[in-house]
Amino acid sequence: IVVHGKTIPKGVEAAVPPYCVHRNEKHWPRSGEFIPERHLSAADLSSGVGRRGLSPDDVPRGDGHPFAFIPFSAGPRNCIGQRFAMMELKVILMGVLFNFKVEPKIPMDQFHANPEVILRPWKGVPCKVHYRDQ
Repeated sequence: IVVHGKTIPKGVEAAVPPYCVHRNEKHWPRSGEFIPERHLSAADLSSGVGRRGLSPDDVPRGDGHPFAFIPFSAGPRNCIGQRFAMMELKVILMGVLFNFKVEPKIPMDQFHANPEVILRPWKGVPCKVHYRDQ
């Protein structure tokens, strides 16, 4: 196989680090910023689903490549529970964030990553949790 003009020999094992794929500016403009609305459809944003009141034009979107976001792997051997896991995550996270404000105790540039099979914070993420005023 030839990739960017370089021949990759048969039998070579390769790793695709999701951390790098998810931060590729070609696929994710402003990839270093936390913009969860980038995963919503334009219709959801227009109807006000995004809590920050952003319009579809304000949200940097990926280029739509099917393998530009791979939290559950991709291709024929991807996670069979992907859709259920994402729905369950959204429901639980919505309940928490509706009732609480969650903030990191330290700035993002002071986090240290632990690159294992998945990327995790080295010593966790200390957070402050406050009740939201309803």
